[in-house]
Amino acid sequence: MCESVERYADKKAEKNRINTLAEAVKMLMKNTSVSLEQAFCNLGITDNDRKLISKQLQR
Repeated sequence: MCESVERYADKKAEKNRINTLAEAVKMLMKNTSVSLEQAFCNLGITDNDRKLISKQLQR
């Protein structure tokens, strides 16, 4: 039981982390008029996270 709760918490934390990064990217692009790629570079976002954030921003 405890393991499943941990997995759920980990998934929730990861989802929140990606949501927070996506919001940071959107705000940076809006406030500084940089491209998506420039925002990723400026924030030091990893390639794996870039894929997840790009998918989220397309929604």
